[in-house]
Amino acid sequence: MERCEEQAGPLPAFVKGELEGFAGCGDFELGFVRACCRTCGDELRVPFSCKSRGCCPSCMGRRMAEGAALLVDHVLPAVGYRQWVLSFPGPMAVRLGYDAPLLAAIAGRLARAVMQDMRRGVKQQHGLASVASLHAGVVTVVQRFRSDLGLYVRPRRPRWDRQGLKEESGRLRQVPTRH
Repeated sequence: MERCEEQAGPLPAFVKGELEGFAGCGDFELGFVRACCRTCGDELRVPFSCKSRGCCPSCMGRRMAEGAALLVDHVLPAVGYRQWVLSFPGPMAVRLGYDAPLLAAIAGRLARAVMQDMRRGVKQQHGLASVASLHAGVVTVVQRFRSDLGLYVRPRRPRWDRQGLKEESGRLRQVPTRH
């Protein structure tokens, strides 16, 4: 890290934190949990992980799998999905990595555009007079790094192929969107 800072200038604190955590991830000398089977007495020692969101492939993979399982099992309806990815040229992608309010504003704009497109499609496909009762759903996942660990922010927004149409009774009925 010191050599990198000498050549390129100081690293942001969040980058230093990610790299320091990654360097100690899975190191038994930095701590571990000991689990013991009550029946057979077999022991298992598991080192602490860095729980990084940036550059540790082990922790990042675990977080992605856990997050996806949570969404699929408890949040998202069982319907088809499409994914929208918004990419930016290098300098803008790097800026978004440091400017959370700007990233949030852009992700919000993308969400509104996706929902508007979905509503327009359902209105045309089903001959609806109004889209006021349509409830579209979107989720944003921000990819922060390229495969070479270069900072490259891209909001990914899966959208489901159905929308909830609120009926006069208050119930939500799923309406398919166009493909």
